[in-house]
Amino acid sequence: MNKHRINTTISAKHWEILKKNTENFETQQKVLEAALENLEKRSKQEHILSPEDQYWISAGGEMKSACLVHRAIFEVLIDTANLERIIEVINNQKPTEHLIARYYQKPLKKCSLKEVIDGLIFFIKVGNIPDVINCTDEGNYYILKVVHTLNIKFSKMLETFINSLFEAYGIKTENEISEKVLFIKIYKNS
Repeated sequence: MNKHRINTTISAKHWEILKKNTENFETQQKVLEAALENLEKRSKQEHILSPEDQYWISAGGEMKSACLVHRAIFEVLIDTANLERIIEVINNQKPTEHLIARYYQKPLKKCSLKEVIDGLIFFIKVGNIPDVINCTDEGNYYILKVVHTLNIKFSKMLETFINSLFEAYGIKTENEISEKVLFIKIYKNS
């Protein structure tokens, strides 16, 4: 192994840290090497965050009305929700359209259909409610499948959330909805 000589000065604070750790590591060289390896390891770990986690971290400071709710409480909120009012708010506020535009940093109409679908899947995953979400390319259309363990109200809210996006984008969809599953056929050329 090639070795390289270094010569430097450090502050009194860092000298004390070096001395303390030399007792555990036996030599100053081993302390410095362990510290450098730890720095390298930590910098790699910072880059292994999932895209969803990276989004939550970056959006945390910007989101003024987001909140965390325990799953059991969320289920009660869904069960007792005024579905018509929620659908009205989704249709008026168009949250999905704004999320996609913010995510890609361009207007919704400038996004490709694939970007819109990928962004939608990303945000549904970030919500951490569905058990399964996937999209398959069927030639002339995509099939988006969302499976969850909540109820028909949630399926209808999710359907509205998704449909408002594709209406704004100008794409025709066909939905099949049940209590726990939502299938959406997304036509490529509408």
